[in-house]
Amino acid sequence: MGWTCCNCGTTNHEVFMFCQECMFEKVRSQQKEAIDSPPHYTSHESGIECIQVTEHMNFCLGNVVKYVWRVDQKGDPIENLKKARFYIDREIERRRNGR
Repeated sequence: MGWTCCNCGTTNHEVFMFCQECMFEKVRSQQKEAIDSPPHYTSHESGIECIQVTEHMNFCLGNVVKYVWRVDQKGDPIENLKKARFYIDREIERRRNGR
């Protein structure tokens, strides 16, 4: 018994709903989305993506925002806050030293 691909309409794909080429494209698209716009950086209620804010900051401050932004969305919240504190401390030290 064959199926018709839900994407391209070709038939005879054994038991799959998508032909192999369409399935690979679907997986590639999902992987690209996970890399380009992961949910822990895009789920803010404002609709703003984290990188839209952090790209206007220096490295340390951008990382502070990043770790606070995702605090409850990815990994251990305490670890995220410790990482944010690490970058705050580095930025304080950088400014104390006039760099």
